Amino acid sequence: MEYTPRSFEDLIGQETVVEQLCSFKELPSILLLVGENGSGKDTILRLVYERWLNEYPLKDPSVHEMISTNNISILYDVCKSSQSNTVWKISEYQRLPAKVQRELVNLMTRLPQSYFLLTAPTKCDTDTGESIDPKIYEHATVIELEPVTPDDVAKLLKIIVDRNQLTTDANVLKKIVGVSENNYRLASGLLSKVAYRTHVTPKDIEVLAALEEASRPHILSRPNVYRVVKH
Repeated sequence: MEYTPRSFEDLIGQETVVEQLCSFKELPSILLLVGENGSGKDTILRLVYERWLNEYPLKDPSVHEMISTNNISILYDVCKSSQSNTVWKISEYQRLPAKVQRELVNLMTRLPQSYFLLTAPTKCDTDTGESIDPKIYEHATVIELEPVTPDDVAKLLKIIVDRNQLTTDANVLKKIVGVSENNYRLASGLLSKVAYRTHVTPKDIEVLAALEEASRPHILSRPNVYRVVKH
């Protein structure tokens, strides 16, 4: 149960970010969005691509979605075989090993008429060894998302409740806002788990939130996966 914005106007907050993005005359060759977990980075990147595809059509465009790889030779071979005017999307850039990040920056700057849309968190998880090589900041257009507020999360939940015609106790919604840590993804996930249950209490929300938090280290410890999807 999620809310999927169809345009920049549908975003909750991020007015300054949208203003910056709309001021660009062309799609930056390397665009890095930085923001807290669950703040909408991937959603904004999707809207960026869709907007520029409509306003500034690329020749024979394709989109490749890439999820972490530690094998730069495979990545290089795929990039070389790609046609120009290819858009790459790399989520959670900080999860790439430092060596791969450095080599990837060199690769990105050598590919003409290719575009790279990247996301990374405001603060990396040092416990898992994540970091961002500073070289990317020399070449990328970097935009930092505005912090998500409890009011923003409350607006998101209201939209989901209204669109799905849910009857959810106000105290339960308030508790979801309180435990979601200003994370859109966590808040909508918690709402999905209790939306059609009866007799849900704020205490139940605390338990579910604790379970979500406990599952995060397991999710982050998964091996790197390489995947290219052509749309």
